[in-house]
Amino acid sequence: MSIDRSFAADEPHGIRSLPTLLTGETPVSWLFVGDSCTPKNVTDPRPWRLYPSRFSGAVQAHFHRPKDVFIDATFPQARLSEVLYEFESRVARFRPDVCFMAHSLADADTKSIERFERMLVKLIQWSKKFHCQLVVQTPPCLPSRNDSMLTRRLILVESIRGIATEHDIPLVDHWGHWELTAAHTNHLKHWVDAESQTPGEQGHRQMAIRLIKDLKLNNIAKPNFPAALDEHIMADQDVT
Repeated sequence: MSIDRSFAADEPHGIRSLPTLLTGETPVSWLFVGDSCTPKNVTDPRPWRLYPSRFSGAVQAHFHRPKDVFIDATFPQARLSEVLYEFESRVARFRPDVCFMAHSLADADTKSIERFERMLVKLIQWSKKFHCQLVVQTPPCLPSRNDSMLTRRLILVESIRGIATEHDIPLVDHWGHWELTAAHTNHLKHWVDAESQTPGEQGHRQMAIRLIKDLKLNNIAKPNFPAALDEHIMADQDVT
């Protein structure tokens, strides 16, 4: 597929809001791209479910949406530049209604944060062109003893937050939640796989819950719906 990579700022786009999508009758296509938050070069499947699967199962069960399609196109340490370079094959061909972009800590090593910001704006523009609701996610706040690396990561996170605010794009702030947890509790050590220093089973559960909370999906009401969507994830219901 070849897409027109130009974009007019005033071009109309028919992006439907999450409440509209979740309470409507039309099946929704959900796409996850970017970092899978799993170890690189590990081929063995995880013995537990990753956050896209947990989120997908909860949405299907809670909103009674068996016809929705959920596609996980993430991969370990995926950079924003890779998602843009493979936009046609990784995003556009699926024609998603909603696209979750999980930013990787690997992008903190970028030589130019301005270049990263330009790429993120381009992803926002291309998503609008395909009538897709983009949701951007900050990476989880993982342990780092390197002050220089931590500084670069903080700059990256602030850039993601700023671009999301400027362009009125939904933001899921994993970093903020994990940072706050680390400051006030000892729970973070249970969220991170000690060997790979990537989110473990509890970490992926927390990421799925953060999607629900930051997007305020618990507030979307419809007759006969259970009270809280995140209860499905806490109960670890494997509904797929």
